[in-house]
Amino acid sequence: MRYTFFLFLILLIPLLSQGQPGCTDSRATNYSPNATTNNGSCTYANTTVSPVVRATLPTTIKETSGLLYDNGYLWTHNDSGNSPKLYKLDTTTGQIVQEVTIANASNIDWEDLAQDAQHIYIGDFGNNDGNRTDLRILVLNKANFGTGARVSVSVQSIAFRYPDQTSWARRSVHNFDCEAFVCHQDTLHLFTKNWANKQTKHYVLPTVPGSYNARLIDSFNVRCTISGADIIEDPNAGTQLILIGYDKDLFSACTWAVWDFQHLGRCWQGNKRRIDLPSVIFVGQVEAIAYRDFNRIFISNEERSPVSARLYTFDVARFSNVVTNVARTIRKAEEQPLIYANTVAGRLQLVLPKDWIVSGDIDLADAKGQLWQRITPVAGTTVYDIDTVQLPPATYFLLGNGPKGSFRLSFVHRP
Repeated sequence: MRYTFFLFLILLIPLLSQGQPGCTDSRATNYSPNATTNNGSCTYANTTVSPVVRATLPTTIKETSGLLYDNGYLWTHNDSGNSPKLYKLDTTTGQIVQEVTIANASNIDWEDLAQDAQHIYIGDFGNNDGNRTDLRILVLNKANFGTGARVSVSVQSIAFRYPDQTSWARRSVHNFDCEAFVCHQDTLHLFTKNWANKQTKHYVLPTVPGSYNARLIDSFNVRCTISGADIIEDPNAGTQLILIGYDKDLFSACTWAVWDFQHLGRCWQGNKRRIDLPSVIFVGQVEAIAYRDFNRIFISNEERSPVSARLYTFDVARFSNVVTNVARTIRKAEEQPLIYANTVAGRLQLVLPKDWIVSGDIDLADAKGQLWQRITPVAGTTVYDIDTVQLPPATYFLLGNGPKGSFRLSFVHRP
């Protein structure tokens, strides 16, 4: 089935006072003390940080590629062609304390890890030559890990393709590699590794297993190739994104701290600060990054002579973590429902923002006003399946009432 999406979202919300726009971060070179609304214009002095070596990693994980912090431990894995295993690490020594084998999936090119409360997601989307047609994200249930030193689990899969990729010819310079993603509010956010222009493209996918066209929402000139990402959120401190990458041509490595944005879909409209690391000659090819908390991040690099695989840490709070009350108010007001096509199941999925309370039912109607389906929201549920098998070709609308007013989403159904 093919779907053309047109998003018409109408939120009947009170107008927010925008105040005076400008740079609200006192650490920026263009700080405006009179600004009351951050407009994303902040610029910063060149900054270089030398991370502290925390531990040398075991040779078992010398090609560490993803990193995730959960419940006092780190998780990592090796990249392409290695065993389909996750490794749980002691954060002080870097030693392996648990090994989780994926029983029903191979490691084609695992590149990064993301998580929500119940799941770990493995990004099997490394695409160095731009010719992969089997890009996927593996979904693991944390509850299946148990406590044994060696366990085996099965996974589900989210298959996807890039909507703007038109050629799958083998080549080394292209913009369809990916090594970084995060999970936020039932949505996966992918940040590509653009070999051709050293930018990153931002795509989104649902967390529900199925087959999808990823949705491209933005891009940004990071001036390097992105190799890892993580996100952290707190009701008081807001949401903060961190990216890591390197430039093989310049032998350089860097991170990007991104914060004070309205919502993650508009992260590049917030503050974004590049924090350079020492040359890859000294820190190695940095591949992964993870927040421990708002103050500290972990970094890992794969083994490349003369640098062994290592675990690093550094304090990131002094460079970022400024969120204003105005920005948080706008962010909450602009969270919105989304729809995705699941081509395997022959359905659509409606994804509501995490804390939305919908008043009444959500109606599926055509342009003539005929009601085709009615969805009754369930408290705590954010993803709803919509069966489209019986729908004739037409334009359809999902109509409902959210916490800030009515909304309307439109799609064109072509069986």
